[in-house]
Amino acid sequence: MKRTLSLLVTCFFLSSVEAAEPQPATPDQGEKTPAAPTSPAPTGPITPIPSDGWQTGDTPTANELQRPELNVPSKPGLASFQLDAILLLQSGGSNALTGQVAWTPQFNIDKYHLRGELGVSVPKNTLGDLFLAVNYELFFRSHVNNTVLLDLGGGAQTWTGATGVTQPILTAQLSRRYDTRAVVDMIFVAYSYFFTTPRIHTFKLGIGFNL
Repeated sequence: MKRTLSLLVTCFFLSSVEAAEPQPATPDQGEKTPAAPTSPAPTGPITPIPSDGWQTGDTPTANELQRPELNVPSKPGLASFQLDAILLLQSGGSNALTGQVAWTPQFNIDKYHLRGELGVSVPKNTLGDLFLAVNYELFFRSHVNNTVLLDLGGGAQTWTGATGVTQPILTAQLSRRYDTRAVVDMIFVAYSYFFTTPRIHTFKLGIGFNL
């Protein structure tokens, strides 16, 4: 009797333990798992990104970036001067070396760049006498690149004193521009041809500065 009772108690205890163990929950096939929340779609116009090839109002175009005059700081238009050494070579064999100081104002008319030159020098004539020479010319300026300038033009030069004569001249000048915030801002070389008899060729080497 006691053996049978203990067997019953043991079976009851084992069945109670199995009933107490949690059973894994099975999802209800009728319910759907909610989706993760998504961000609201942007409203209004979409601003294009310049790096993707779009242009904005504040971004310069490719043509503007290629224009060298936009990359070179502007100079004082009326406060520009040149100081140079001049070598005069005559086809008759008489040569002279002198210097010149010139006022070189610069102007911009629409898309054209102009430079004037009013210079004074004191060369020697064939007799070795000094005389005053006044040079006045007008040039069209173009940009070879951001720092190299080419001036082409001409005018006339007047010799005073016993040699008093005015002769037309043509000039080409190549300049290398530096920082325009400095007083001395460029160096240049120039060649001039005088329509005289005998013919005169001049070579200039100098500096440009502004005040």
